[in-house]
Amino acid sequence: MSIRRLGEALLSAALLLAGAVVAAMAVGIVANVVLRYGFASGILGVFEAAQWGMLAAFFLALPALSRGGHVAVDLFSHHGGERFWRPVDAAVNLGSAAVLALLSWRLVRVASEAAEFGETTNLLRLPQAPFLWLAVAGAGLAAALFAAQAAARLATRR
Repeated sequence: MSIRRLGEALLSAALLLAGAVVAAMAVGIVANVVLRYGFASGILGVFEAAQWGMLAAFFLALPALSRGGHVAVDLFSHHGGERFWRPVDAAVNLGSAAVLALLSWRLVRVASEAAEFGETTNLLRLPQAPFLWLAVAGAGLAAALFAAQAAARLATRR
């Protein structure tokens, strides 16, 4: 299996997992609303779980942005040719990589401190560190993928 195929398989698995997390959040929130308004009881900690689930889903899906699956506003592409847009695209990808690398680097410290001090969520007492390390991995992988795209774009000879 080539590295490209392995990467695509990992991205697809991460997207499926992110989708499963969002679906579980939706089911939990709907069940909580039905129980709360229909039976005057609710599910303890469902909103806290949804908050941390959203963090997990976001950072699981973040590397997929490097596929070009994000929303882009295309106002000026009809101006300039390929020679003009190749370095512009590379610069945008490098900027994205830099911001995501900075985010990942900062999250390493936050995740390390959460693990060191045993920080947990308020209500459910879930350890925060695994969620934060997932954020480190997601942002770091996305940064690497954007940097690789920038390099590939600059290497293109069209």
